[in-house]
Amino acid sequence: MLDHEVGRNLKLLRFTVPERWTYIAGIVALAAKSPDRGAMLIAENIPVTARDVAEQASTSVRVANETLRKARALGMLYMEDGVERVHDFEELNPAPKRDETNAERQARHRAKRRSNAKSNGVTPVTVTARNAGEVEVEEEVEVLQETAKAVSVEQGLDVSKATRAQAGAVQRIFDHWRTTTNRHGAQLLPERVTILKARLKHFSEDDLMRAVDGSQTDDAVDVKTGHRYDDFKNIFRNGDNVETNIGRAEKANATGDTRSFIQRLNAGGKAA
Repeated sequence: MLDHEVGRNLKLLRFTVPERWTYIAGIVALAAKSPDRGAMLIAENIPVTARDVAEQASTSVRVANETLRKARALGMLYMEDGVERVHDFEELNPAPKRDETNAERQARHRAKRRSNAKSNGVTPVTVTARNAGEVEVEEEVEVLQETAKAVSVEQGLDVSKATRAQAGAVQRIFDHWRTTTNRHGAQLLPERVTILKARLKHFSEDDLMRAVDGSQTDDAVDVKTGHRYDDFKNIFRNGDNVETNIGRAEKANATGDTRSFIQRLNAGGKAA
C-alpha cells in the first residue's frame, strides 16, 4: 500500500500543482497497475505513453509530457534493462499482504470507501474487481488519488490561501480574455468561473493566458467566413481547445510576430 512519503518527496516542489497530481495519480498509479510493479508498462513489453499518463490522471497530454520530462530529469524515473521504472517504487509502495481472502478484502475495501466518503467527501473509485490482485490495485490507486489531493497540504500550502490564489487567477485570466478580445462588457458569470477552475486543474495561469493570445492569431480565423473563434467557450471549453490555442500562440511566437490580433489591427497591420 502507498506510503505517504511519496507526497513528501521534496523533488515534487519542482513541479507545478497539476504536475504533482499527474506524477502521483498518473505515473505512480500506472506503475502500481503494471504487470511488473514499478515499471512503466501497461502490458508486457508495452511501455506507458504520455497519453496513458494523461488519461490515468485526467489531465492533458501537454501536462503529462512536462511531468514525465521533469521526473526523468530529477531521477524519479530511470531505465533498467530497457524498461523505465519509478525510483524507489517498492520502498514507497510495499506490496499488499495476501493473508486475506478475496471476499474479506473486498468487504474491507467497501467499508473503507464508505467511511472515506462520509468523512471527507472523497468520491471512491468504482471497484469491479474479480480477484484479490485487482482489488489490491484498486485500493492502491484510490490511496494514490487521495494522496495526490493532499500533496499541497503535505508540503505546507494553506488550502484557504490556495483557494484565494485560484480566485485571483480566475479573475486575471477572465480580464485578459475580456481585454484581448475587446469584450469589455462581458461578465464573469458563475458558469465561466466553473470552466476556468476546471482548466486550472491541468493548466497554469500562464498557459490559459497564452491560450487567449492564441485565439487572436490568424490560425484562429475561419478562412471562408472570416469568423474568429475567440469566444470564451471556444477557448476554454475543454483541454483540447486550450492546447490548440496555446499551439497557435507558440507558432506565432516562433514566427516572431507576438502581437495579438487587436494589436496588429490597431497598428494597421494584417489582421487576418
